[in-house]
Amino acid sequence: SFHLWSPKSIMAAVQERVLLDPARAPALSATALGTLMSRFQEHDYSLSAARRAMHLLTLDHFMHRPLSALATVVIDAGDAADAANEETAAAGAGAGAGAGA
Repeated sequence: SFHLWSPKSIMAAVQERVLLDPARAPALSATALGTLMSRFQEHDYSLSAARRAMHLLTLDHFMHRPLSALATVVIDAGDAADAANEETAAAGAGAGAGAGA
């Protein structure tokens, strides 16, 4: 059978899986989330209105904080360094266990 999802359930899924994802960088503030929800509700539960509001929030953010564009680069570099440190520690632990045998 054919089933159309309601805009409310789609917006709830977008909020849960995308907007509130802890891995999202930069994370949205409570004010930004409130703006998205109010635009969604004010425009008869229009997902297009919420998407346009997200575009405007993004433009506003980067116009006022241009260096924040580097945040994802710094986060990615930190993640790569953490992974390299874990590999080095694991290799060191493996070599130490082999020497004790």
